[in-house]
This record gives sequence, structure tokens and C-alpha cells, in this order.
Amino acid sequence: MSEALPPLSTPELGPSVTESAEKIARIREILFGAQMRAYTQKLDSTTQEVLRLQQEVKRLDTQLAEQDKTLHHQLSVENDRLRDQLQAQDKQQTELLAEAEERQRQQLQALALQHTQQIQQLLEQIQLNKRTIRDQVFQLLSRLNLIKAGRNMADE
Repeated sequence: MSEALPPLSTPELGPSVTESAEKIARIREILFGAQMRAYTQKLDSTTQEVLRLQQEVKRLDTQLAEQDKTLHHQLSVENDRLRDQLQAQDKQQTELLAEAEERQRQQLQALALQHTQQIQQLLEQIQLNKRTIRDQVFQLLSRLNLIKAGRNMADE
């Protein structure tokens, strides 16, 4: 980036001033030229490295955006799958519960019918036992009356 000064060859200045300017430019080149070239080379190298890093950052940013999009999609798909699975399990559990409730209702109805039948049988048995006891009491009273009548006759 060393800029050589333009030659000072104007009509007002003489050739000695122009030669002096050229000599100054050569002296500058001798004194600072190597340093300036090294500085320019370092600056160019740094510029190239910055450009390379910018490209790498852009590539990584694109890659990260793609990964984010992919992960978001995968999470969405997994979320949908899990939601569907939970809904299916809920439906299955609801159906199983309804079936269990129906079985229990049927068992309760069967038990109620069985108990009703047993109660009816017991009531019939009680009625039969009442008749039997009544008949036995009646027979016993008849015998006692006969015995009493037989005693009364014997006493008379």
C-alpha cells in the first residue's frame, strides 16, 4: 500500500525539485518499503482470514438453522406420535373401564336376582313351616282336649 508520490513535474518547478521528490520517494521506499510490504501482506492475510471466518460463520449459521428446523420437525412428529398414543391408551382404558363397569353391573343384577330368588324360597319355606307348626299345634291341642275330656269324664 505504499503510494508513490506523483512526480512533481509542473512547469513552475524545475527539474531539480522533481529529482528531489523522486529521491525522497526512493529513500522512503528504501527505509519503509519492506515494512510497508510486510504490513500490507499481513493486512491482506488478515483480510483473507476475516473473509474465510465470515464464510465459515455463515456456513455454520446455515447448518445450525437446518438442524434447528430438523429438530423442530422431529419434536413435532414425536409430540404428535405421543399425543396419538396417549389418546389411544385413554380410549382403550375408557373402553376397558366401561366393559368392567358393565360386567360389574351384570354381576350385581345376577346377585340381586339370586338373592331375590333365595328370599322368595325362604319366604315359601317360612310359609310351609308356619302351616306345619300350625297343624302340629292344632293336633297337639286336639290331643290335649281329648286328654282333658278323658280326665273330665274319669273325674265325673
